[in-house]
Amino acid sequence: HGRSRLIGNGPLPVQLLARDRTAVFTAPDITENNMSMVSGDFKHSFSGNIKISGNVFYRKSRTHSFNGDTSNYTLCTLANGRYLLAGIAGEQLAPLGLDKNSVCHDNVLNAADPAALEAGLNALQPPGTTGFNIVDLSNGLSGSGVLADAAVNNISDLSQESYGSDIQVTFSNDLLQHGNQLISGLSWDRGQAGFRSKLELSGLDPITRSTLGLGTGTYVNSQATDINTATGTASFYITDTFDVTSALTLTLSGRLNKTRVTLADQSGSRPELNGHHRYIRFNPAIGLTYQAARYLNVYAGYSESSRAPTPIELSCNKSVYDKAFANAVAAGRDPNQVEFECRLPNAFLSDPPLQQVVARNYELGIRGKYATLKYHLGGFFTTNYNDIIFQTTGRSTGLFANVKKTRRAGLESSLSGTWNKLDWYLNYSFIEATFEDNFNVLSPNHPFADALGQIRVTKGDRIPGIPQHQLKLGADYYFNESLSLGAELIYNSDQYLRGDESNQLPTIPGYSLVNLRGRYRINRRFELFASINNIFDNHFANFGLLGEDPSETGIPSFARFNDPRFLGPGAPRSAFVGITINPRKCHN
Repeated sequence: HGRSRLIGNGPLPVQLLARDRTAVFTAPDITENNMSMVSGDFKHSFSGNIKISGNVFYRKSRTHSFNGDTSNYTLCTLANGRYLLAGIAGEQLAPLGLDKNSVCHDNVLNAADPAALEAGLNALQPPGTTGFNIVDLSNGLSGSGVLADAAVNNISDLSQESYGSDIQVTFSNDLLQHGNQLISGLSWDRGQAGFRSKLELSGLDPITRSTLGLGTGTYVNSQATDINTATGTASFYITDTFDVTSALTLTLSGRLNKTRVTLADQSGSRPELNGHHRYIRFNPAIGLTYQAARYLNVYAGYSESSRAPTPIELSCNKSVYDKAFANAVAAGRDPNQVEFECRLPNAFLSDPPLQQVVARNYELGIRGKYATLKYHLGGFFTTNYNDIIFQTTGRSTGLFANVKKTRRAGLESSLSGTWNKLDWYLNYSFIEATFEDNFNVLSPNHPFADALGQIRVTKGDRIPGIPQHQLKLGADYYFNESLSLGAELIYNSDQYLRGDESNQLPTIPGYSLVNLRGRYRINRRFELFASINNIFDNHFANFGLLGEDPSETGIPSFARFNDPRFLGPGAPRSAFVGITINPRKCHN
């Protein structure tokens, strides 16, 4: 059983980050988890050659999140009353010589209601530009009725329950007078989840940029989610390892997966979410290993794998919103008031509707040990078909979509050894992760987005968030049996921002860190340890995305912030000290 409460900070606008690396853009961001889990393993040997083993598990958890965020809504005082509106963006008003204050508080267009305001603004638009689409939310609110447009609180509850089992039989019998091992098994698991979320209008403290205690008790009905999901997977797998010679081993394997995902809207207002989805696939694999010498092993292989879309991906993709548009038209409602985005929950059970992702992987490498030197060098070439990517429609909103093909190719290497009292290691990997198709992707905050908020991705563009080069070099020196000191160098190269799938913007710079560590063994039971991470206190970012214009928050200190890039600052210098207690050994 475990309980946790995490208070975290999201990415910061680059201009705020340059001013203060300890700043918070909006707050709070609180996630509380409560989980209970039980599992059991079993095994039995029928003979020296036949064994059976397996496990069963049950897990239940609940996650509550409270996230204060900026608001896309605007309070407008017009001739016929006060309205809560969506679709009034400052970047659209600026070319007209207007801003939200002049339009919504001074009512310079003398609009009587939202429809008149939309018509007046569109009349000022130059030919060929995107018109305003103003949505009146005033009649779609519940709760106290108190209005605010400074911020919103995203509040959600996720209840999950999962259980399953796995059983396998191992046969170790010679085949044609050659060593052979056959393993066959079955696995089954099922998960159920209920996700409830609501969006509350809130005030915002201009100093702390926190919404805590400032919620109005008014909720936007169109942003509420109430959905139950169920995921079940049954698998049959088999693998056979055959010794062709004393040096050459052949492995053949396969796995048949059948997954069913069910989504059921509980609110009655989101029928487009309802669905039953089934995915079936058989994934084969073949591998060869050859012991060329005592210190040299050569391996090669081909394998296929697949994964079914998760419930959150299925409930948050473009085909769902195509259905929502059609339902709105059939019901006589304005389809333009269907919001083309969704706000993501922290997690769902996971581990036309989206297609499952299929990966085909080739690998080749060498490995071995010579004296105290261990080494490994391997290359890989993986192509993902119908890969699922996240398309950004805002700083915390977006949609999932299939991409025809992506590729990840590269190499992994490691070298380690011992010299006198020094243990050392060197790990390096190179990965070229690219899109292998030409397509348009949503990214409305991109400076080069078209009128539909899309950018053009071309074959060969790098996938955001994945550095090409990663290096780790470290060593530990043992002064005696009790005392050791060590150091580690970590390097990651640059990466593209999420939302810049077209690779048109500057990358997030690479970074290097140096960490120190030490251990002192007091006796057989007690050991002290200490570490200092990022000893030189380097300033770096390990994540980034395109978000909304910070000046749109209405916070005075952000009035000059117009860069939509957000970066996740890396951890500063930190130190840890602790003690390890080893229980007494049992003796016969």
